[in-house]
Formats: sequence, C-alpha cells, structure tokens
Amino acid sequence: MLTGPDLGAAIAEAIRRKLDSGAARSRAQIAAHFDMKPPSLYDWEERGTVSKTKLLRMFEYFSDVVGPEHWCLTAAERTQLDNVARATREHEQDRMRYLLSSPGAGRRRARSEPKPLAPRVVGLVKRIADLDAAGLEAVERFVAEREELQALRKASRARRRKPAAAA
Repeated sequence: MLTGPDLGAAIAEAIRRKLDSGAARSRAQIAAHFDMKPPSLYDWEERGTVSKTKLLRMFEYFSDVVGPEHWCLTAAERTQLDNVARATREHEQDRMRYLLSSPGAGRRRARSEPKPLAPRVVGLVKRIADLDAAGLEAVERFVAEREELQALRKASRARRRKPAAAA
C-alpha cells in the first residue's frame, strides 16, 4: 500500500477523478463526507497522512472512480479490507436482527428515542446491503406498531383531557 507523499498523490488523483466524474461537486463536499474541513483534506494530499479510522471509508468513497490497484494494495491487503467491510456489515445486520427479534426491545427503544425514530430505522435498514426481505418486512411491522402506539397514546391523552375541559 502507498504511504506518505505517494499516498498523498494518489489521494489528490482520486479527488480529481471524483470531481471530474461529477460524483462530488466540490472539495468541501468531499471533506464534509469525512467529517472534516477542507484544510484537513489538503493535509491528506500533501503528507499522505490519513487516520486509520478514515482509511477504510476513503477506499470505499473513492471506489467508484479508482480501484484497489490505485492504492497499490497487495492481494492480502485487499482480502483484509474485504473481510473488515463484510464484518462491519454483518455486525450491523446482527444488531438489527436482534432489535427486530425482540419486540419489547423495539418498544422500549421507541419510547426513549425522539419522534423521528421510524424514518431513521427504515433508512438504516435500507442502507444495510445484504438484508433479506424478511428483515425489511420486520422493520415495516415495527414502524407500523410504533405509529399505532403513538395513536393510542394520543387518544388516551385526549380522553384524559376531555373530562377536565367539560368540568
């Protein structure tokens, strides 16, 4: 794998290709994707220093414009990266399956989260690449149950307020 200034040059080339392809509108947008400011992106290019936490994200982000050979990854390094990416997806899938398999956990979680939980759960599940149809159906049931629960709570509050208003 490339390191130092060579990695910086490869990053600069990947950024140029990303901008030329139209997949990113500006360097600021690319920096925002990595939760940093444009000067930090400049440091990546000049010094070739990328934190370990962002290295995998960088490879994935630029994968539409450059392949693993662009970073001079060996076959062993490619396999390791694939294994890490797969393990991350499997871990996310396991968490979602756990939440969906225990209905009580979903309800407790719904009570403790702010209102826009349902769209976030659906969005999270849709982002999980290999989730099967049964998992999506379970999420849709979870969202429907949560909406029913909110409607029941609203009706209950209305009933409690109604006698006070009549008095």
